[in-house]
Amino acid sequence: MCTNPNSLLAKVFKGRYFPQCSPLEARLGSRPSFDWSSIHIAQGLMRQGMRRNFGAGPNDWDSDEWKWQNIQTLFAEEDVALIGQIKPARGTKDGGFSWIHNNDGAYTVKYGYWIWSHKINPESITQQHDAAPSLNPIYQAVWKTNTSPRIQGFMWRALANCLAVAHNMSKKRLTKCKQCPRCGAEDEDVNHVLFTCPYARLVWALSPLAFLFYPTPSSSVYTNMANLLLHVNEMKDDEISMRLFYGPGSYGEFGRQEMTFASRGNRPGRIKLQKQLYKTLWSGRRIRRQSPRLHQLAKGSSTCSVAWILRDDARNGRWYGAKTYSSLISSLEAEAAALTWAMAVVDNLGFEEVVFESDSRSLIQAIAHPASWPRLQCYIDDITGGRRFLKATFTTCRREANGIADCIAKSSLSKPLYSAILDCSIPAWLSPMLEKEKPCVTL
Repeated sequence: MCTNPNSLLAKVFKGRYFPQCSPLEARLGSRPSFDWSSIHIAQGLMRQGMRRNFGAGPNDWDSDEWKWQNIQTLFAEEDVALIGQIKPARGTKDGGFSWIHNNDGAYTVKYGYWIWSHKINPESITQQHDAAPSLNPIYQAVWKTNTSPRIQGFMWRALANCLAVAHNMSKKRLTKCKQCPRCGAEDEDVNHVLFTCPYARLVWALSPLAFLFYPTPSSSVYTNMANLLLHVNEMKDDEISMRLFYGPGSYGEFGRQEMTFASRGNRPGRIKLQKQLYKTLWSGRRIRRQSPRLHQLAKGSSTCSVAWILRDDARNGRWYGAKTYSSLISSLEAEAAALTWAMAVVDNLGFEEVVFESDSRSLIQAIAHPASWPRLQCYIDDITGGRRFLKATFTTCRREANGIADCIAKSSLSKPLYSAILDCSIPAWLSPMLEKEKPCVTL
């Protein structure tokens, strides 16, 4: 009813319950129907995350752009920054609503539950934490380990109890026997396969981590995995690669599967040779986590800067521009603001056919499917609106082909708010980067 007011459902409820206001401002009224009562209960939840988009003016006071001189005179400095985060529309559509707690602005039950549990009723989360300890730190430690994605995925499945052990297969009625095919234990669960089975204990005993499970492993897979990851985090990267993740647990499970399905088993010594082989193969392909680039903006900055560069058929720079804005809500809106301004400038310069490339796949998807991105509706209306000469095509590009625009944006951060730079000559200090990016630019 908020995002599609012309639907039959919205018109019926509007005529009966809120003829003069929006659904977020409507009262319950006297003798409401069961449907309206159920919808009205969620009104307080929706108010926590809905943001009004300014349209063309029929139902809100709106124009093409904010009158910044009047705004800076009437409002405090912190309010001016918040107003700058809202983009007025230039089209003829009325203003709608968008959800502020995700990138696309579309409300889902998932985000509604998040608002209810974290904003309206945070005691429920506290009660859940008191009733059962959170496993999030263990999962986070798994994904932070310096190992191959295959091993990380295996450890995650072990913690989530998603391995094809006899206990889980019997619950799914895929087998009737819960016994371990190696040692004959009555119940083969994940903890038994990885830690408590005599075969698994022998594999761990041959590894440098045998002291972690002396004299016997814990009966809980979470305790054993937590001890394992805690010890790994205190070790150096090279020691982690050498001692753990090529890796008694995962390849012990591989040996169990071979014995179960192929009727052959692996000896502990063979498992040790296999993990050393996988360690050697992976060590040459391991990619360490890279630190952010220097020109990326820090979170919480009060201003942001956007930039673009116009190239000709020979990939040479013709024009470039940069502009500073008040801090926008997300980087996606900054990408949309940059594209909107670039299109307006290129249109005024008289270019007829232009291919606009962006390294933001989300922005290109939003332009192709605007109904799924209500948060960017004002920008999309401006991007897809009629231009005098411009015939625009939108596509994605690699980050390597867009580094010069990032450098220009970084250099203009010190400029006054809402000041713009437009020049037809590329600075000399950007010439080496311009030549370097030419092979990456697609035409």
